[in-house]
Amino acid sequence: MAIARFVLAHPIGRRRPLRCLWDTVRWQLGASATPTVVSFVDGASLWARRGETGVTGNIYVGLHEFAEMAFVAHLLCPGDLFADIGANAGSYTVLAAAVAGARVVAVEPVPETAERLQANLELNGVTDRVAVHRVVITDVPGTVLFTADADTVNRIAAPDDHGRRLVEVPATTLDALFTGEPPILLKIDVEGHEAAVLQSGRGLLAEGSVLALVVEMGDRSGGAARMLANEGYQPVRYDPFTRSIGEVTPNLSGRNVIWVRDRATVVERLHAARPISVKGLRV
Repeated sequence: MAIARFVLAHPIGRRRPLRCLWDTVRWQLGASATPTVVSFVDGASLWARRGETGVTGNIYVGLHEFAEMAFVAHLLCPGDLFADIGANAGSYTVLAAAVAGARVVAVEPVPETAERLQANLELNGVTDRVAVHRVVITDVPGTVLFTADADTVNRIAAPDDHGRRLVEVPATTLDALFTGEPPILLKIDVEGHEAAVLQSGRGLLAEGSVLALVVEMGDRSGGAARMLANEGYQPVRYDPFTRSIGEVTPNLSGRNVIWVRDRATVVERLHAARPISVKGLRV
């Protein structure tokens, strides 16, 4: 069973196999299309429903994308500004706002998904910390067609998407979105559109205030990686249990990669962060 293999290979699943497998089985047996409140981490909660992959992985193992999500929780301090580009239903946004106490600019263009994001903010009482923008971030402002029926892999429509459900949404740039205070951390999950998003924020990245980015590297041309390297960012791996970062070669096959620029400041923040509780483990 693919889900069981994922759970047992996950860093939390390896350490809490019985608890994680029990939570997985209980969800699989009881889940329905009707949203249900489930526990997240450190007292936060999420609305979840069957098939909502951006949320349900957290039910199984606490933090679906363990290293990247723990990095976000450990790096951010109360009052910091975090940018969640491609927020989906809000796992990262809730983690940043409700667990780390940060302020968040969350970008989610699909109307139904943005409503689920808003519901998760209300559930956790953090609407005052989060500004939701129902736009697409790209290098050419205006409007774009966007898929609306692909859950976590919705994206700017391609020519062969004529059979999909599409919505027209406004498009803007990172530089236009952050004309005032810059975020210290960005998460970018835009299904292969990373290079255009980063291009739209060249001014923001050049300022030097963005300490780190978590980027899903779906741009197989390597353009996003080259752009980040040119701005002084280095790809790293993160071990949440030891709070250590190490060198890594960026994987361009759709995996998440953490990029840091001011390494000393990042390490200092990671080491100073309070632990969070994930499936009964202090991380």
